[in-house]
Amino acid sequence: MPYTREQTEAIKAKRKATILDESLKLFAINGYDAVTIDDIAKASKMTHSLFYHYFKSKEEIFKKLLELAKDTRHPFIVDESLNPKTKIHELIVNVLSVIAASDKSTYYLYLFLNIHFQKTLNLKKPKHSETIFGALYRYIEEGQKEGTIIECDPKELIMAFASMLSGLAYTSIKNQDKKIMLPSDKTILNLFLAK
Repeated sequence: MPYTREQTEAIKAKRKATILDESLKLFAINGYDAVTIDDIAKASKMTHSLFYHYFKSKEEIFKKLLELAKDTRHPFIVDESLNPKTKIHELIVNVLSVIAASDKSTYYLYLFLNIHFQKTLNLKKPKHSETIFGALYRYIEEGQKEGTIIECDPKELIMAFASMLSGLAYTSIKNQDKKIMLPSDKTILNLFLAK
C-alpha cells in the first residue's frame, strides 16, 4: 500500500531533521573542515543519493543550522540595563544552563565557540560587537571603569572564559548519559571581580 501524501511529507521532514541533527553533532565535535558528506550520510543512516535529495552540500546544511540557531533563545542575551557585574553574572548563568542541559543547544554553543578555527568555512563573520565576546568585552570595560571588574586586558579574561566554556561544553557533550560537575556561576564570576 503506497504512502499518503501526508505520510510521505512526514517521512521527508523526519529525514531532513535527522540530517540536520547528525550534522550539528558532527560539525560541533569534529569541526566543519573535517566533516564529509559521507560522514553525514553514514551518521544519518542514509545513502549518498538520498542525502543529496535533501541538501546539495555540507555548506548548505551548515547555513541551515545557523538559521535554526537564530530561531532559538540566545543564551548570550542579557538585560543591558543591568550593571556590568550583574550582566556578566547573568551571561554566566545563561551559558551554564545551556551546558547543563546537554542537548542540541550545547552542541550549538560548542560549535559557535570553535567556529573561528575552521579554515574552509566560507561565511560572513559577524562583527565583533555582535558576538558573545564583543558583549563581554563591553561589560568588562564598563566594570573596570566602575571598579567592580579586575584590572587586566579584557581579551585575557575573555580567552580564559572562552576556554573554560569550550571545555565544559565538550565535557557535557561527551558525557550526555552522566551528570557532570559544573563550576558554580559564583565561582566563575569571581574570576572577573576586583578584590
